Amino acid sequence: MGVISTSRTLFTPWNISLALIVVIVCTALFCALHPRPEKVKAVSPERLEALKRWLPPEKPAPPQPPAKRTEWHPFWTVLTAILGYAWVGWWAVTRGTVTLELVNLAFMCTGALLHWYPRRFLEAVREAARATWGIILQFPFYGGIMGIIQYSALAKVFADWFVAISTPRTYPVLAYWYSGILNYFVPSGGSEWIITAPYLLEASRRLGVSYATITITYAWGDMMTDIIQPFWAIPLMTIAAVEFREVAGYAFVMFLFYMTLVSIACLFIPLTL
Repeated sequence: MGVISTSRTLFTPWNISLALIVVIVCTALFCALHPRPEKVKAVSPERLEALKRWLPPEKPAPPQPPAKRTEWHPFWTVLTAILGYAWVGWWAVTRGTVTLELVNLAFMCTGALLHWYPRRFLEAVREAARATWGIILQFPFYGGIMGIIQYSALAKVFADWFVAISTPRTYPVLAYWYSGILNYFVPSGGSEWIITAPYLLEASRRLGVSYATITITYAWGDMMTDIIQPFWAIPLMTIAAVEFREVAGYAFVMFLFYMTLVSIACLFIPLTL
């Protein structure tokens, strides 16, 4: 598909107008949905105490065995950071691009430097992962789903199916809905796009709908079922000690309004963005 400029997706009048409308409508709706004071679930003082800032472990006093001294010596974090930053800089200069993997590497090196000692950095990562373990566990499975679709005939089958039941005008709406449904099972925009792009774009080409048009409707669909998918709420629910069923009702009402509003908008999106 090549490179699609953001001037054809994010910064189009259609997308900016829809984003403003969604923000205004959803904000007003959430204000209306806010429960009465007597029905608000308050966080207990004990829970608030547990949510206080994490305190890093203190460096143990000498003497320490060699393994302990290694864990509490900054040499290893500094060396890791230097090597990581060098790779990021070399890649950016020689290739002229910065990938998501490079951004992740730079953040990891920065985190290691800020914690200074290897043991302190490891403890911080372990503490943070307690609230995000569900997310970490799911991503390898998304990779498996992506591989099944990408390296089989399923991509062509799906493309043929989309072409058979769509017209150029209805295809953006169908892609919006399909993206939303798939997002419920693969709630990751990047992973989902890798899975769907081969056949969504092929169907788009055959129907005469621009790649930019179908990309932006895909993105809106990807956000649709985030509202009722507990994936995004895992860290929040862990911290606040609530279950998703306690917020699901509010989320479902928002989902109905959002889904209807954006579905109508997709019927009027320009087909040649």
